[in-house]
Amino acid sequence: SDGSWVYVGGCTAGAARVDCGPPNQPNVDFRSCTDYSFRSVCVAVCATGYTGRPSALCGSDGSWVYDGGCTAGAVNCGPPSQSNFDFSSCTDYRFEGWCSPTCAAGYAGRPFAFCGSDGSWTYGGFCIPMECGSPSQPNVDFSSCTDYSYGGSCSPICATGYIGRPFAVCGSDGSWVYVGGCTAGAARVDCGPPNQPNVDFRSCTDYSFRSVCVAVCATGYTGRPSALCGSDGSW
Repeated sequence: SDGSWVYVGGCTAGAARVDCGPPNQPNVDFRSCTDYSFRSVCVAVCATGYTGRPSALCGSDGSWVYDGGCTAGAVNCGPPSQSNFDFSSCTDYRFEGWCSPTCAAGYAGRPFAFCGSDGSWTYGGFCIPMECGSPSQPNVDFSSCTDYSYGGSCSPICATGYIGRPFAVCGSDGSWVYVGGCTAGAARVDCGPPNQPNVDFRSCTDYSFRSVCVAVCATGYTGRPSALCGSDGSW
């Protein structure tokens, strides 16, 4: 009423505004937290593949006080499986488990496997069949053989003048395993189609050594013709 202000309350010296900044803790996702002021509470979630109930409180000194945390969760990828990989040395099937298997017998490479957050394995590297290279054996003709990889088999023939039933298979160590072979022997004899005047040999189809052909006479002729294939290739 006298034209002067009447003051109620006032301001005293106090602490400056506290800002803790973005919180940070291993394996915790704080992206939902936006209030970094004094006494603010942040209830976070665990990163993928981890479990827990993490939270944080902004303290008066501008630092976060963390409660709880996140540990590797119950994610389990189970035993890994991949064609031509040998996982017998792998024992850690948990999230982020890392495995360096070997290749199965007969295969070569540098494979690996990683247990992901979704419970499935991620495979990398490769295992490819071992290569045996070109087969070679005395007196054997392998020109018909084309598969030189592990498990590939080949039934070649003997070189001219040799006999036998050779066989080869590419082994797991990258070398050929030979079965049978070829030894010196008579070359295959082929007398070709027989021919004799007034004889009908059309029923004869085997021209090999020692084969016998019983023919018939041409029309208008009589007799009991036959032919034997000799070792010199003539009938």
